[in-house]
Amino acid sequence: MPGTAVAGPMAWLGIGQMPFMIWLVVLLAGFGLSGMGLQLALRDLLGVDLPSWIAAIPAGAFGLWFARGFGGVFARLLPKTETEAMSERMLARRRGVISQGTASRGRPAEVRVMDRFGNTHYLRAEPLQDKDALDQGTEVLVLRDRRRDRFVLVGLSD
Repeated sequence: MPGTAVAGPMAWLGIGQMPFMIWLVVLLAGFGLSGMGLQLALRDLLGVDLPSWIAAIPAGAFGLWFARGFGGVFARLLPKTETEAMSERMLARRRGVISQGTASRGRPAEVRVMDRFGNTHYLRAEPLQDKDALDQGTEVLVLRDRRRDRFVLVGLSD
């Protein structure tokens, strides 16, 4: 996987610069194509085929060289950041702060919530209790009302 620390000969081969399965496919493609090319060239030039175990040696060396070179090029094309996808429902049971407006029944306010990855999300929600009015800057607990499929707020500070 990208970002994995690999040292020594494995790093020289390009393992760790791209996902291993892609590296393996490139290695096998280089091995297969160079082996076929070698056998075809020898058949055309000399009229003979090498035994497969002898042809595998230069084909294997070329496959490793090709995987290493392709790994360097491909690693530069891969994005360097990783993202995490999560459901909006995962924002429930998190602390947040009312960032805009006053939350009251029928008048949702904007709430800033941090997910488990440290990303900031903004959602609109009303207080859980009908009588509550939560002002801007109030720290709240965001809960999910499953019956109405929406978020509700419980004030944690005044």
